Amino acid sequence: MKRLLLLLLALSLGATELVIYNDFAFVKERLQIKEGKIAPLPRAIVADSLLLPAKVHRYSFHSGGLDRQKILRSLVGKKIRFFDGKRELNGVLLSFDPIIIQGPKRVYFGKSFEDIIFDRLEISAYPYVTTDLGEGSVDIAYLMRQIRWEASYVATLEGKLHLQGYIHILNNSGKDFTKAKITLLAGDVAHMPRVAPMRMAKAIAMESPAVVPKSVQGYYRYDLKGRWDLPKSQYIAFLQRDLPYRI
Repeated sequence: MKRLLLLLLALSLGATELVIYNDFAFVKERLQIKEGKIAPLPRAIVADSLLLPAKVHRYSFHSGGLDRQKILRSLVGKKIRFFDGKRELNGVLLSFDPIIIQGPKRVYFGKSFEDIIFDRLEISAYPYVTTDLGEGSVDIAYLMRQIRWEASYVATLEGKLHLQGYIHILNNSGKDFTKAKITLLAGDVAHMPRVAPMRMAKAIAMESPAVVPKSVQGYYRYDLKGRWDLPKSQYIAFLQRDLPYRI
């Protein structure tokens, strides 16, 4: 995985571009920062592949969804409100696993997540990043899974050999992309050497104008013309040609 990421870092990418290979995709896109959050990210993101520009000094990745343990862990030692039967009480959360609460007169054991009262509980359906940057936009890069492509060809004989080619992209990453430039990789990229040490990764991903050759050690790159929307399933016509034939 790391080899694939480092190989793709040298690609010159624009606002939204995907390089798709064998159930993986390298993505670079520009996202808005709103209230300190960079979102949305695909559910299938590889968390440790996330790259942000050097100006982002501190950031935190959140997987999204309702992580009860993470919520409770953040409340340990803090004042909370909770139900004891039908009574609403104030207390301090002493432990999250198991849940132990110091009440006004005694310690409560055996409480559940549902017994705790949350004034405001934000749940994100998708992963996101929190950062110290203000409002604006930021270019990020990452790997994600659950996206793949395959090519199919249709040939008809009508005086000439009419050949049509289609790319089918199946996107189960949990995120739709719009107006994306798409590059497809075919072949075995696992044998590619490291193109740069990890400490150079951010600079290369964001600034390098280098372009990977069309064919390197068994890996081939195909750039699709134009920009495309990528919902869950997309067919893209890439070849239409009439050829002479004879029996």
